[in-house]
Amino acid sequence: MAISLNDLMKKAEEKGLTKNKPPSPSRTFLSPWQQESVLFNQKELENKSENILDIKIGNNQGTIREQLGNKLENIQGTSGEQIREQSEYKLGNKLENNSGNEKIKLEILRLNGIQRNLFMYAFDLCMLREDGTTGFILTQNMAETINCSYESTKVSLKRLISKGLISRMKGKTSRGGFIILSIPRQVKTLVLQLKIGNKSGNDIENELDTGEIHYSSSNITTTTTIGEDECEKIDVSPLGHIGLTKKHLSHLKDCSVELIQDSINHFSWGLKNNKRVGEYKDPLNVFMGTLRKGIAWVEPNYVSPQETALRERLEAKKREQERVAVLQRELFNTEFEAWVLTLSEEEKHKIAPDRIQSFANAKLRTHFAEIVWPAIKANG
Repeated sequence: MAISLNDLMKKAEEKGLTKNKPPSPSRTFLSPWQQESVLFNQKELENKSENILDIKIGNNQGTIREQLGNKLENIQGTSGEQIREQSEYKLGNKLENNSGNEKIKLEILRLNGIQRNLFMYAFDLCMLREDGTTGFILTQNMAETINCSYESTKVSLKRLISKGLISRMKGKTSRGGFIILSIPRQVKTLVLQLKIGNKSGNDIENELDTGEIHYSSSNITTTTTIGEDECEKIDVSPLGHIGLTKKHLSHLKDCSVELIQDSINHFSWGLKNNKRVGEYKDPLNVFMGTLRKGIAWVEPNYVSPQETALRERLEAKKREQERVAVLQRELFNTEFEAWVLTLSEEEKHKIAPDRIQSFANAKLRTHFAEIVWPAIKANG
C-alpha cells in the first residue's frame, strides 16, 4: 500500500536517519519497492550491500566446499565401483562363456535320431565347403538323404535352430527355392573338440582361421577314412557330370573301395534308368549323404557294366544272325528259281509227278533244298 512522502520523511527523522535528496516533485507517492532507497543514504546502502555480499560469499564458499567434497567422494566411489564392476563383468562373462560351452556340448551329446542325422549332415557340408555353409540345398533332398519324411525334417530343423546348433541363412522360398544352413563357430569348435579329443578350443580356433583343420565327416566317435591310395583306385567318371570328385570320397568313413565303386555304378545307372533318382534336384548331396552313413547305394534293378556289355554284344549277335538268315533265304530263293529254269518238263515231272502245281512246286523246293543246295554251298 503506498504512503505519503511527508509521513515517510517524518518517520525517518524519528529514527535518526539522515534525509536524502527528495525525489522529483512530480512524484508524490512511492511504491513499496522504492521506499528503502529513499529511507537510507548511499553510504548506508553500500554498507548494507557489503554485508549482504559477505554473507553470500561465505555461504557460497561453504556450498562450494561441500559440493567439491561431495564430488571427490563421488569420483572416488564411482571409480572404485566401476573398476570392481568391470572386473566382476569380465569374470562373469568368462564364467558365462564356460557355462554356455558346457550347455552347447550337452545339447550336442544329447542329439539322437533325426536331429542328430540332420545336424551331422549339415555339419559335414559346412566343413567341406570353403565358405562354411551347406550351399544351396532342398529340404526334400535333405529328407531323402537322412531317410526321413519331409515334415519331420522341417520340425527337426526348427528345433536345431532354436537350440542354437544350426543357423539358417537367406535362401529362396518361391518355386524352385532352396535353403542355406551354417554352423555357428562356437558349435563347430565344440564338435571338433568332441571328434578330435586331444586339442584345445584355442588350437582348433586357430586351425579354423588358417584353414589347417583336417576334418573327416559324419560321426562324433572316431572312425577310419579311406586313404589317398585307395581313392586312386576308384573310378568317379560315371558321376563326374554331377560334380563328384575323389576329394569328396576322401572324407568318407567306414566305406570300402568296393562299396564306394558299386554305389557310384548303381547311382549312375539309377540316374539314367530310375525316374525317381533322375528327378533329384541335387543328386550329389543325396548320393554323398547316403555314403556318409556308411550305406551303399543300391538300385534293385541294377545292371552292371559287364552285364550290360554282354547283353549288348548278345543282342548285336542276334541282329547279325537275323540279317545273315535273311540274306541266306534270299540267296536260296534266287538259286532255286535259277535251278528250276534249267529243268525240262520231263525232269520236273520225274521229281514232282503231282498234277496240282502247288504240290509240284513244294516237292521241287524240297528236292532242291536236300540235294542241290548243299552242293551249291559247298562250292562256295
